[in-house]
Amino acid sequence: KRVRSCNSPAPLNGGAQCSGNSQDVASCQLVKLQVDSAILSSTYSGCPATNCINGNTGDLCHTNKEKYPWLALDLGKSVTVSSVTIYNRAVSCYERLKDLEIRISDNLPTTPATASFKGGAKLRFFEGPGKNGEVIEMVAEKPIAGRYVVLMNNSKGRHGTDYLNLAEVMAYS
Repeated sequence: KRVRSCNSPAPLNGGAQCSGNSQDVASCQLVKLQVDSAILSSTYSGCPATNCINGNTGDLCHTNKEKYPWLALDLGKSVTVSSVTIYNRAVSCYERLKDLEIRISDNLPTTPATASFKGGAKLRFFEGPGKNGEVIEMVAEKPIAGRYVVLMNNSKGRHGTDYLNLAEVMAYS
């Protein structure tokens, strides 16, 4: 089993054992990465990208309806990313969080988001759907270096178009 002994951010399952093989042990001395800015593929009225990096889980960053909506955190320079924590929205529409691919890249996706972004390397995939106020910790199998943390709804068009709306996103090395 994989053993995690970290509390910044708190491990899922209250620190209970998580799945993995005996070779996969993490001591998780995670360091929160400084985010210079955030960029959305489009911006829904009153919900800018900066709302996802301001430390307030009570507001949202929110795209318009698109086939491949995305949010990118700009780390300012290439750094190693080990983990990304996503705070899903609460109260309503939280189930929209699904088919979320997290990639670490030195490039941004194109705008408008008309095709799936394949730049950089995939950190993890969250199938969803998200739950009300859910906190999702996505730990890389191996740390990945890049300037941008890109979160994209990558449903491959099977849902037509959709929104991407999140409360907060944090990256750790």
